Amino acid sequence: MAQGQYKTRQRELVYACMADKAGEFLSVDEVFASLMLEGHDVGRTTVYRTLEKLHAEGRCSKVPGRAGGPAKYMIAHTKGELEKGRLCCLECGAVEIINCTMLRSFEQHVQEHHGFRIDESAAAIYGTCKNCQLQQSQASGGIHDR
Repeated sequence: MAQGQYKTRQRELVYACMADKAGEFLSVDEVFASLMLEGHDVGRTTVYRTLEKLHAEGRCSKVPGRAGGPAKYMIAHTKGELEKGRLCCLECGAVEIINCTMLRSFEQHVQEHHGFRIDESAAAIYGTCKNCQLQQSQASGGIHDR
């Protein structure tokens, strides 16, 4: 059997960890740390390869890290979650699924006016989440509207 074509206990542990946290985006290091805390002996490379395999099979979503940051992966509760765009915080690394009809309008605009079709399942918008904006606001001594 070709390499990567069989199940191992370690791969099953990685999948179980991701399934337990379905709906959350996790980096390789976060999955690795979670498994270590649970007392499982799974190598970081195995975690990476398993997550990449799950992504290649369409069983999990991947959001690439920005500026050399780590990618994050998520196994969804439903297939629909894998087909949504994402909002990615540049400050804390939080990732949130965009579940908004406005994205559809934006996709239509881009298609009609720019001749470009957006793959929503791969769409990631980077910025600053509400929590980080609040912390920045409090640190600067006031609230700034955006």
